[in-house]
Amino acid sequence: PYSGVTTSILSITPTNVSMDANTYQCILTSAAPCINVTSNAVILTVNPGPCVFESFTNIPASAPSYALRTWPGDNGGTCTASGARTDHTLTGRAICFGNTADNPRNLTSNINAGGMGTLTFNYVRGFTGTGGRTIQVWVNGVQIGADITVSNTSDVVQIYNNPINISGSVTLEIRSTGSSQVIIDDV
Repeated sequence: PYSGVTTSILSITPTNVSMDANTYQCILTSAAPCINVTSNAVILTVNPGPCVFESFTNIPASAPSYALRTWPGDNGGTCTASGARTDHTLTGRAICFGNTADNPRNLTSNINAGGMGTLTFNYVRGFTGTGGRTIQVWVNGVQIGADITVSNTSDVVQIYNNPINISGSVTLEIRSTGSSQVIIDDV
């Protein structure tokens, strides 16, 4: 993310929260008999992006069929869910992804220009049955971490909580890639 390292202006783009409090100095080197000169240290401050939350309050009417759903997000912009039904709840209204017959199955957020710090959401199996349930988290087209296995025997809601720490524009996608249903809420 560094540019201008041999000029009078150092640029760091993009930054992320893990870079907060990094120390930087300029070192001017010269040939003998002159001596090298080192500037005073400066400390980089990276502020986390704003808190963006999607409660699914604005999703279309409760519908028991799997389809493409589009709605205005809680923080503006547009959210889209493919292969999803809207008649489930966790802490409130939620998205339930279908099985493999309903591909693609994903939730895509609007672009957040303020970056992303820690991503948190709730998930649990939808319906009973022993089919495999897996979800993936994608940010700006790159998978974050390993596939997430969703229990096919438990109705205990799980919490995904992972520091993403990306500045600038961010698009979030949560994909359901297993063979059975998964419910997502409170992104």
